[in-house]
Amino acid sequence: MNIFDSAANRLLIVAHRGSSAGNIPCNTMAAYKAALAQGADMIEVDANMSADGTLYSFHPKMEPVHLRANVSIPDLHDSEVQALRYVNYDRDATQFGICT
Repeated sequence: MNIFDSAANRLLIVAHRGSSAGNIPCNTMAAYKAALAQGADMIEVDANMSADGTLYSFHPKMEPVHLRANVSIPDLHDSEVQALRYVNYDRDATQFGICT
């Protein structure tokens, strides 16, 4: 599909950081899959880089909100980032890690 041709003929649906589909944390593979299942044509993702130079799909400076942690991904090594888990909208810990 050519996105430019599609945009000329219809309104495109863009999902901001995916879709919570109830209570799924943003910027996770589950949120991206939910957005596509709900009809999104595109997904806007955030990018943040670790101290090791790996790109992660995570909104910069939102660690306290989305991880309930007082850390900064640019200051962390990959092993530290990979150990982090999102909290959901109820502020409960989840099984969802940060996507590369």
